[in-house]
Amino acid sequence: MNTRERTDEGREVRTITNDPERAHWVPWIFDKYASGDWTVVAIRDELNRNGVSTLPTPKRGASR
Repeated sequence: MNTRERTDEGREVRTITNDPERAHWVPWIFDKYASGDWTVVAIRDELNRNGVSTLPTPKRGASR
């Protein structure tokens, strides 16, 4: 996730942090795809069945 923090001087620092709700899915996705037994569509469908969605943004809502 992209995060923004302010230093004591008021300067904005942009960093990337893990999303605790979705981070555990990343190695699972890579392992399944690398096995050759799963297609991208099958992985997507499994994520959908498990309720995994993208984070909403100001211009776009959460999607599956």
